[in-house]
Amino acid sequence: MAEVQTFDLDGTPIDVKDAAARQTASSANALSVQNAQDIVDLKALSRLTVSYNSTTETIKFTTQTH
Repeated sequence: MAEVQTFDLDGTPIDVKDAAARQTASSANALSVQNAQDIVDLKALSRLTVSYNSTTETIKFTTQTH
C-alpha cells in the first residue's frame, strides 16, 4: 500500500506523516521495552532472601520462586 504524506484540501496542505512524531514514538517504544526488562529484573531481585547464621557467622543468599 502506498504511503500518504500530505492531503491537499482545496489548496490547503494537511500533513499526515510527521517524521519527528515517528521518531518520538520509536524512541518511546524502545524505552518501554527497556523499562519492561527492568521490571522483570526488579521482580527477580525481590525474590532474593538474605539470612545470617550467628553460630557459623555466615550470610546466606537464596532465591525463592513464587
